[in-house]
Amino acid sequence: MNKKYSEFKIFAQEAESENTSGERLKELAALSLDLARLVASNPATPLKLLQELTKRRDSTIRENLTGNFNTPINILLKLGKDYPAALFNNPIWYLIRLDNPTGSKIPSDTLISLLEYDSKIIFEKIEQDSIFITASWLKNLASHSSYRVRCCVVSHPNTPVDILEKLSLDVDASVRCCVASHPNTPVDILEKLSLDIDASVRCRVASHSNTPVDILEKLSLDIDASVRCRVASHSNTPVDILEKLSLDIDASVRCRVASHPNTPVYLLERFVTDNHYSVLESLLKVYNLPVYLLEKLASNTPFGIRASIADNPNTPVCILEQLAKDNEFYIRAIVSKNSNSPVYLLEKLAFDIEAHVRCAIASNPNTPIYILEQLAKNHMYEVRQKVAGNINTPTDLLEKMAKNVFEKWMVLKVIAKNPNTPIEILQEMAKDRRKSISNNAIKNLHSQQINPTYHNKL
Repeated sequence: MNKKYSEFKIFAQEAESENTSGERLKELAALSLDLARLVASNPATPLKLLQELTKRRDSTIRENLTGNFNTPINILLKLGKDYPAALFNNPIWYLIRLDNPTGSKIPSDTLISLLEYDSKIIFEKIEQDSIFITASWLKNLASHSSYRVRCCVVSHPNTPVDILEKLSLDVDASVRCCVASHPNTPVDILEKLSLDIDASVRCRVASHSNTPVDILEKLSLDIDASVRCRVASHSNTPVDILEKLSLDIDASVRCRVASHPNTPVYLLERFVTDNHYSVLESLLKVYNLPVYLLEKLASNTPFGIRASIADNPNTPVCILEQLAKDNEFYIRAIVSKNSNSPVYLLEKLAFDIEAHVRCAIASNPNTPIYILEQLAKNHMYEVRQKVAGNINTPTDLLEKMAKNVFEKWMVLKVIAKNPNTPIEILQEMAKDRRKSISNNAIKNLHSQQINPTYHNKL
């Protein structure tokens, strides 16, 4: 092994040396992947070999080629799309930039990759030896034929305000959207963009953190509902505008008003009687919604809204009591599963006419043992099955249920899975001819690291 390492070390020195002949470098590149990577970064590597190496799919080879100043310019500019850092750090980058003042000779995808990478290192405050993309080059790129490049210019953190102003008049709406979203876009430009013919641009203005109230007020009257939605979601939107938007014909706008942290209670009261389901759903998400509004929602609202309230562990007991009397058995079943339902409520629901409700009580981990004992005698095997599966069902009750000769196999197989089932019972169940019972018992015993005594007999 030491001999092989020593041999590789010699080959590696050759692959890195500028004095190694082109023929020898070609031979070395064919020997192994590691040597090919070293050859790719060697400035003495012949042009033909460099071109051949570009056909290799190895990312390290391609990255090393991008950093090699002898790699042909056309190849560098293609590779720069995937390896912008290597291209920036290539000594020839400065000359490429000088030779391409408008960036027209550089592929658009590569330019976008370079702009995005430069933005990233500025945002992340990564130290760099030189400025890769200058303000003057950004200014030139602002006139690039590709709208995607112009969008990247807008998004660049060093783009000056005068370029943002110029691009706010761009023919492409995507570019204007980028200007409207830029954190440094001044208010006067935002005001102009608030009148833009394209709704997506106006949406960006309505979402901008620096958009003043007077512009938000104008946009609250916008013909496009998506713009009004953004106004209704804006943190600076005052109550008087929210009040107007609470009467909006579009339900999505009213949803945003209902969800706004500054919406006063008297407006939330209005939404309780809203005829659109999504608005009622938004109300349920309001933090600290007054209990009396929740009570109203729990009474005269669609089934799905009542189900959501019944399922919420933060729903007050007084409302759970109300929902426990709901005409829909499914709502009562959800209340039965709620971890916040008090014992006295579970006790009442344990005798519900619907088996689904009794099943929910039987599976609730908070159901007291004395209620489980009552449900274990229920004439519906589905209810007994839920008792058998409850993690809090005591050992003696499981034993009693297992020894009931009239018990159905559907219940017994669940008893065989319960970790509270006594070992002696499990060992007996493991001998059962019904595979669904015996298999569950065996798995249960093994999970408790107990070897069944019947094992050798089987």
